Amino acid sequence: MNDLLAISSGLAFALSNVILRADTALGDVHRATAVWWGCVLLALPFALFQPLPALSLPDYGSLLAFSWLWIAGATVAVQFGVARMPVSVSAVIMPFEVVVGALSAWWLAGEAPTLLESFGGTLILTAALLQITRSQGHPVLLGGVEMEKGEL
Repeated sequence: MNDLLAISSGLAFALSNVILRADTALGDVHRATAVWWGCVLLALPFALFQPLPALSLPDYGSLLAFSWLWIAGATVAVQFGVARMPVSVSAVIMPFEVVVGALSAWWLAGEAPTLLESFGGTLILTAALLQITRSQGHPVLLGGVEMEKGEL
C-alpha cells in the first residue's frame, strides 16, 4: 500500500505540474494553492482510516504551523520556479528533488538506503540524464552509441 501511495503521489505531482504549467493565467500563489489542496483531497480518504498519533496539543500546533509555513512556502517556491524555466530543465530538477529528499530523510533518521532503494534512485537519476540528452539539439553519446534528439 505504501508503494502504491508513493507512486501515485509522484504521478499526481507530475500531472499537477504539467496542468498548472499550462494555465498561465493563474498566479504562483493560486497554482501552489491548487497543488496543496489537491494533495489534501487525495490524502484525506486514506487519513480517515488511520488512527491519529498520540501527540500533545502543542505538538499538533507545531505540526500545523510546519505544514502551513514550511510546506506551503516550499510549494509556492516550486511553482514560482517551475513556471519560469523550460520543461526540459524542470523535468531534470523535479526527480532530483525526490532523490535529495530521500537521502536527507535517511540522513536525518540515521538510516542507510537499501540496495533496492539505491537502485530506484539510480533509475530516477538515469531518467533525468536521458531527459537531458533528449533535449539537446545535437547528437549525444550514450553508452558508446551516438543518439539523435528524441531517439531512444
